[in-house]
This record gives sequence, structure tokens and C-alpha cells, in this order.
Amino acid sequence: MPFTLSHGVKIHYEAEGDGPPLVLHHGGWGCIEDWYEYGYVDRLKDHFRLILIDARAYGKSDKPHDPEQYSPEIHADDIVSILDDMNVTKCHFMGFSFGGRVGYWMGRFHPQRLLSLIILGSDPYLWDMDQMNGWIATTQTLDEWVPTDPVLSDKHKARWLENDKQALIASISRPFPDVSHVLQSLDLHFLVLCGDQDDSFEDAKRSAKEARNATFVQLDGFNHPDTLFRSDVIVLHVIKFLSSFKND
Repeated sequence: MPFTLSHGVKIHYEAEGDGPPLVLHHGGWGCIEDWYEYGYVDRLKDHFRLILIDARAYGKSDKPHDPEQYSPEIHADDIVSILDDMNVTKCHFMGFSFGGRVGYWMGRFHPQRLLSLIILGSDPYLWDMDQMNGWIATTQTLDEWVPTDPVLSDKHKARWLENDKQALIASISRPFPDVSHVLQSLDLHFLVLCGDQDDSFEDAKRSAKEARNATFVQLDGFNHPDTLFRSDVIVLHVIKFLSSFKND
């Protein structure tokens, strides 16, 4: 089970497949297993060298309870530590929800390590403390609402209930900054996909319009979880987009 050390914290990752390197970063409350359960690994591993990451506080990675351990720069440094451990100079990066924010943070702090960005149901704009407090409140009550959630599979519910809530709350205890200035500064192409029933839809669409080299895909009828669950649709767009980088 591979780990790397970043800012004194063990970060767990896995590698699957062969081809150009593609990092997959899960969303909030998620972990590496999400990509397996919803078919991304099976659909992508014949095309790419998949680098699957458990963010700090998630999965098999360490779970600090200190909010200072969760800055955007540290999250981006975690990705670089894994790339260095694998001797990968540059990667394509795909992130869902919170993972999309980590992608933008990579664009802010380590753009030279990116070949492209794929953002699923996310945006680079400010999340203030009112928004973070809503996420904290929902995290605090995971044990109450997850068992009866009508959308999640039993496996997915079990993963969410195994989370260290104190670590998760530490990780979201301050605002996510606005890093939208990277949209104009990034000298790379990226793809933004978002469902028209997703609360992030308007901001995701706006981000693609403001970017130098972004393509926006509207997923009709998709809500936020659908963008993770429906790999049958998402992967078609991903492979089409990344086919132009096949010689990298």
C-alpha cells in the first residue's frame, strides 16, 4: 500500500493502468474507493496511468485534527509529493467537487506540474464561513442522515460513516479562498463538467467563460452526485478531451 510523506502527514495513493498519468481526486467525505465503485477505474485504466489519491483526512491517509494542516497550498503540495514519489513530472488532473477545488489549487501553486485540468461539479470561487458552517453542520450529523440516504449505495454509506469527523471538520474550518485569477493565468486547456441541477452550475459555467482555455459541458438533468455516479457519461467526455494529449 503506497504512501508518501507531505508536511509530516502520510498520504495514501494507488496506481492503476498504463498510459499518460491522470490523477483522480475524490470529493468531500469521499476516498479512492469511490472511483472503483462508480466505474472510473475500469473505464479509464486501459487508456491512462491512473493515480488515485486519498486526501489528508480521508480514506487511508493520516487524519490531522489541526486546521492549520489543511491549507490550499498544503493540499496542492500533497499532490506534488505523490507525483515526485512516482517520478511523474506532469499529470492530467481530474477532481470531483472538493477535488475540483484541489485541481484549481494545483493551478494556483504548481501549474508547471499540470498537463490539463478536468473539473467535475466544482468552481474556483470563494466559499465563505456561512457556506463552510453549513458543510460542518452536515458533517457533524453524518451518523443521523447517511443510513437513510436514498441515493447512496450501502458500500458508499459505510465509507462515509467510517470518516473521522473531527478531522473532516478541521479540514473545512476556514473559508475556501477565491482562486479564480488562475482562470486567465493558466497556460493549459481544461474541461469543466457540471449538471444543470447542481447548485454549482452557474459558477461552474461562469468559470469556463472567464478562463483562457476552458471547455464547458452542461450535463442535462444531472444533480451534484450524478456527476460522480454516471461514469458512463463522464468518461466519454474525458477520453474525448484527453485524446488531444495522447502524445504527452
